[in-house]
Amino acid sequence: MEKGKQIIFCSGIINIIATYALTWFTMGLFRIGFANGIGGLKTLPDLFIHFQDYIDYYEVPFFVIYLFAAMILIFLLSGVLQILVIKKKICGIIGSIMPVVISIMILIAVIFNLSPDILKYLELFVDYSPLVRSIIPYNYAIAGRPESIGTYVLLAGSIMGVVGCVLSREEY
Repeated sequence: MEKGKQIIFCSGIINIIATYALTWFTMGLFRIGFANGIGGLKTLPDLFIHFQDYIDYYEVPFFVIYLFAAMILIFLLSGVLQILVIKKKICGIIGSIMPVVISIMILIAVIFNLSPDILKYLELFVDYSPLVRSIIPYNYAIAGRPESIGTYVLLAGSIMGVVGCVLSREEY
């Protein structure tokens, strides 16, 4: 296997761990919500069941809800797409871009304190009932900041995938 594909394969494993086993950020004062891939997995069917509630909450046209669902689905499958790089390298590119976008959205929202704006759309990934409290998703919070270490692991894994996609056979 090429070195670029090996890097993308490793980044796929890192992204699966960062997506499903780590928390990206926490929300709420009294009832803590953890943003991670499991929350997005729970929200995906709810987008279609309570369609009108999401249209009213986000104040968007109806087709944007389908875009939200597609975004969540591509993101949840991004780690698997990166692992499928053994067959096609384009899977690694598609699987690497979406985690970069989500983690940069979180960091921009936190750095510029845009919580009501960008984090409103990232609430699609918030889950108020973790699978196993204090274990899955693991929340290693950064003192005084809303984002957790999972955001940085997700960003590192996805950038590693982008670097692996850029490497060609002639470069090593």
